Amino acid sequence: MHLWLRDYGTRTLLLLTSAEDELKGLPSRALVFRAGRNSQAVVEFLGKDDVDRDGLIRLSNRPIEGCLGLINVEGDIFLVVVTSATVIGDFRPSTKGTEMVSRIHEVGFFCINSSRYDLPYDDVPSTPLSFDAADSVMSKDQQYYNAFTAPAQAQIYEHPCAPLKKIFSSGSFYYTPYPYWDLSTRLSERLKRRREGTSLHDIGTFDSRFVWNEYIILAIQGYVGLFTVPLPAPPSNGAPIIGTIGLISRLGWRRAGTRFNTRGVDDEGNVANFVESETLFRTPDVTFSYIQVRGTSTVFWEQQGLQTFGHRIQITRPQLASQPAFERHFAQLVDEYSSIHIMNLLGQKEGEAALANAYIQHLRANDLGPADSEINITSFDFHNEVRAQGHDRIISTIPRMSGIRTAIDKFGFLTTTGDSIDPITEQRGVFRTNCLDCLDRTNFVQDVLSRTTLEQYLFNINRTWVNSAALWGSHREMWAENGDALSKIYAGTGALNTSFTRTGKRTLAGVLSDATKSVSRAYINNFQDKGKQTAIDLFLTGLRGMSGNKGAVAIRLKYHDTSFCFLTAHLAAGHTNVEERNNDYHTIDDGLRFSKGRTIRDHDVVIWAADTNYRVDLDNATVRSYATNDNLEALIMEDQLIHATHTNAAFMGYQEGPLTFRPTYRYDLFSDNYDTSEKQRIPAWTDRILYRGLNISLNTYSRAELRGSDHRPVYAFFDCEVLIIDTAKKNALQDEIQRGLTSTENNEKLEEKLARVALGAEDNVDLPPPSSAEACWWDGPDHPNGLFPSDIGLLTTSSTNPFDSDVNSTSSSEEELYRLARPLHCDAPFY
Repeated sequence: MHLWLRDYGTRTLLLLTSAEDELKGLPSRALVFRAGRNSQAVVEFLGKDDVDRDGLIRLSNRPIEGCLGLINVEGDIFLVVVTSATVIGDFRPSTKGTEMVSRIHEVGFFCINSSRYDLPYDDVPSTPLSFDAADSVMSKDQQYYNAFTAPAQAQIYEHPCAPLKKIFSSGSFYYTPYPYWDLSTRLSERLKRRREGTSLHDIGTFDSRFVWNEYIILAIQGYVGLFTVPLPAPPSNGAPIIGTIGLISRLGWRRAGTRFNTRGVDDEGNVANFVESETLFRTPDVTFSYIQVRGTSTVFWEQQGLQTFGHRIQITRPQLASQPAFERHFAQLVDEYSSIHIMNLLGQKEGEAALANAYIQHLRANDLGPADSEINITSFDFHNEVRAQGHDRIISTIPRMSGIRTAIDKFGFLTTTGDSIDPITEQRGVFRTNCLDCLDRTNFVQDVLSRTTLEQYLFNINRTWVNSAALWGSHREMWAENGDALSKIYAGTGALNTSFTRTGKRTLAGVLSDATKSVSRAYINNFQDKGKQTAIDLFLTGLRGMSGNKGAVAIRLKYHDTSFCFLTAHLAAGHTNVEERNNDYHTIDDGLRFSKGRTIRDHDVVIWAADTNYRVDLDNATVRSYATNDNLEALIMEDQLIHATHTNAAFMGYQEGPLTFRPTYRYDLFSDNYDTSEKQRIPAWTDRILYRGLNISLNTYSRAELRGSDHRPVYAFFDCEVLIIDTAKKNALQDEIQRGLTSTENNEKLEEKLARVALGAEDNVDLPPPSSAEACWWDGPDHPNGLFPSDIGLLTTSSTNPFDSDVNSTSSSEEELYRLARPLHCDAPFY
C-alpha cells in the first residue's frame, strides 16, 4: 500500500493498495481518512476505482505495510501506519496455507487534520509518470508541495508522537501479514474455534489480553522467534527431516508499564509483566505446542523513591483488602488454563521475603471453591540455589523436584497432525513462574521447563532427535532472545543470565555483561521510565479504541477527593438488536481503560449520557398513538432499556430518572412530527442519561425542544456531595494509629492490642471488635448478612462484606480506614 494526500478542499489521507499488493491476491481497496468535527475522524472503505486520484500527493516514499489505527494527541488526529517491517518466518511451512509473522521496525504518524507535521520527500524522483507507476515518482503537485511546504514545517515543529514512535519502533511488536491469522491466540484455542466453526478472522474471537490495538492489523508485543533445524532421518531414508522450532511470547496490556512504575496486581486481578509463552515445534507430520505464563506476585506492592541494587519493597494493602484481587487473578487463570502450578522464585532476603510470605498467605486464604485444588505452588529460592549448586546443576534439579515432576506429567502438551483440527494430546494446565520482576530468573526457569517438556515429547516420537545439537542450540538461542526482548520492554536492558542460556556456560564476559546491565537498569528505571510510562498510557488510551460509528468516549476527573467518570456512547442500532446493544454496553464497561489500568467502575460517581438506541417493543401505529396522546406509562412498560436494567442484562446498578417526556426519536428535521420518511421509524427514547454512585441525587431529567436534529436532546441536573479530606488531620490520625499499633508491651498479642486501640471515640461507644486473619467483624451470628447497627452510623452504609462488593474503589485501604474512623475522632463535620 501507499499513503497519499489530497490537500485541496477537506484535507484527506488515502491508503491505496499497489499493483504489487494486488498481484499477491489482495483486493483493490482504498481506506480514506478525513477529519470530522470536534476532533473526530471519518473513515471510508472503498474500492480503489471509486476514488478520485487526480492531484494526489505522496506522503511517504516507503510502502505502507499495514495500518495500526488512529490516535488523538494534543487535539490532532494521527493515522498510525507501519513503514518498515521484516518477516520472521512461516509457522506452518509444511501444511496448507501459511502463518507468516512480521516484526515492526518503524511506524509513521501522519496527521489527518493538519499539515504542520508533514515530512519532506525530496529524495523521491520527480519524473512524472502514470499513477499506477507512482511507487517511485511524484506529480507536479507533489514537487510543489515538497519544495514549498514540508521542508520548512519539518524544522519548526517537534512531532508530538515522538515518544509513541519510539515505543512502536523498539522491535517488540509483531503482526501477521496477508494472509492474516490470529497471532494473539495459542494454537489449542485456534483449533477449538475451527472445530466449533467460528471465524478465524473475527476480531471478537482474538485473545483480548494480548491485542495492543484494535484496527486493520492487530499487533502483539513481546517476542516471536523461529528457527529451521535439520533433524536426523531414519536409516532407511537418509535425507534429513526439516523441522521448525519457534517461540511466541505475548505480553499482556491490561497492566502495562515499566519496572518501577507498574508493580503487583490491580483490583481487576491484572498483574504487571504478564506474559503467555508458547513453544512450537513442527515437522511435516506433527505439531507440538507448550504453554507457560509469567506475571508478578499477585499482591499490592510498590517500590518508592530512588532504587539502586537493593529491594525496598512496600506492601500497600493488607491481606484482607487484597485477597479479592488475588482470587480474581487465579480464577481467570483457572478458567483459561484449567490447572495452575506456581513456580515462586522469590528469595528470603530483604524485601523479597515479605513479598514471598504475603504471596503464600494469600494462597492459603484462597477461596475459589472446587478450583482451589487446581492451584499448587513450589517455592524455589533461585539465587540461594545458584550460589549453592551453580546454574548448570539447577537445570537438572528443577525437573526432578517432586511437585514440578508431578505437574509436568499432569499437564502434558498439545500435539496435532498436519492440517487436522483434532488434537492427539492436549495440555491440561500451565506453570505460572514469577520472581521479583519476572525477567531473568523467570526466563531461566521457563527455558528449563520448555526443554524438559519438549524432550519428553521427542523421546516418545523419535529418540534420536533428543540429542540434536542443532535443535537445542536453536532452543537456547530462542529463549535467550526472549529474555532479552521482554527485559528491554519492562526494564530497559537485556536480561541477565542470557549468556549462560545461550552457551550453557558461566563466563567472565557474561558476568561483566550482567554487571553492566544492572547499572544501566538502575539509571533507566530511576530517571527515564516515567516518561516512557506516560507514553505507554497514551498509547493504550489511543490505539485500543476503534474508529467507527458505534462506540464510546469517556473522561475522568477528581473534584476534591471524589472521582467522577462521564461517558457518551452510541450503541448498536436496529429495533430488534437488543442483545447487540447489551453486548456493546458490556464491551465498553469491561474494555474501556484509563491510565494506570483504571476502569469505569473505579470511580465514585459514573454518569452515562448516550444514544443507547434501545427501542419500544410495540408496533409503529400503537407507539405513535400512545406518544401523541401522552400515554407514556404504556410505552414505558415496553421500553427495552428498562427491561434490560430490571433483568440485569445491561447497566446493572445504574439509575435513571422517570420518563415524563415524549419519546425523543425520530423526528423530521425542524419539525414536531415523528419520522414521515420512507422508513417510518418507530418512536423511542433512544437518548438516555443513567447514573450510579454515592451521595448523588437527580434534580431534573427532561428533554430540550431543539429541532435542528432528528433526535430531541435530553438533559439532567444533579446534586452531589463530594468528599474533602483534611490532609493534615488525616496524617495526624495515621501517625496516631501507627504509634498505637507499634508500641506494644512485653508478650502482648496484636489482637489484644487492637482491641484496646482508641480512635478518639467516647468511652460509651460500642464498636465492633477488630478483624483478624481468623475472624471478621461483619461475619457473625449476631449480625447476619453483615448488618451491624451502631448509634454513630459507622456501619450503616455497608450491608455486606466490603471486600466482596461489586463496586470497586479508587481509594486505598488507608483512605477507607480514615474515612470510617474520622467521625469518631474529629469534632468538626466531615464531608
